[in-house]
Amino acid sequence: MVDEEGNDNKAQDKCALCGKPLAKAQVREVEGKEENITIVDEIIDGSHYLFDTKDCATIFKKFGGVYGSNFYQDICEIS
Repeated sequence: MVDEEGNDNKAQDKCALCGKPLAKAQVREVEGKEENITIVDEIIDGSHYLFDTKDCATIFKKFGGVYGSNFYQDICEIS
């Protein structure tokens, strides 16, 4: 998918907040069994962000509330 700014969110290979690789986040082992995990895709301020957990998405949104909407653009420039 391409967001309004022309960014391809499929190119994002790690969580927007914690930086864990998304490929590794899709499967985890629980009690000896592999369990598939859904990658969280959020649209924030018109841009798509991918997260390995819902908690990361929630914290990312809270950081934006504390630091302002420029936080989202600044974090993308860093990664």
